Amino acid sequence: KAMAVLGVIYGGLGAIASRFMKIPHPQWTPERAVTDGSAHDGKEEADANSNETNNIGLPAAYVTTNTMQFPLLWLAVFGNATGGLALLSSSKVMLTDIFAGVSPDIVTPAFSTGYVSALGVGMALGRFGWSAISDVLGRQNTY
Repeated sequence: KAMAVLGVIYGGLGAIASRFMKIPHPQWTPERAVTDGSAHDGKEEADANSNETNNIGLPAAYVTTNTMQFPLLWLAVFGNATGGLALLSSSKVMLTDIFAGVSPDIVTPAFSTGYVSALGVGMALGRFGWSAISDVLGRQNTY
């Protein structure tokens, strides 16, 4: 029952968080959009960091300081990474405590170590693989 309750809570939080990821109207352009780079009014160029823009033309510093989505997304990534590392660090103890009594012939110290190693490799591949796949698919199709 506890896992079902936690699953419902996790799903509810994911559904609420998904409401913060919105795609703007196709004709919408931000006030400070950089359209083609030719809108130069004779002022000196700013430093290289302030000219970096995201995919909708806003300066990167504007997105990180003036939108609520960036800190919320950062907290979600931080929370998932912290939870994954906590699970990885305690998985051997959990495996031996829960399953060693049920099947002591299978759940040996060597098996537990192999399980933790496979879990760590799977997490690493998932983090790098999912980010690469989501870059190809795009944000809307990924989530």
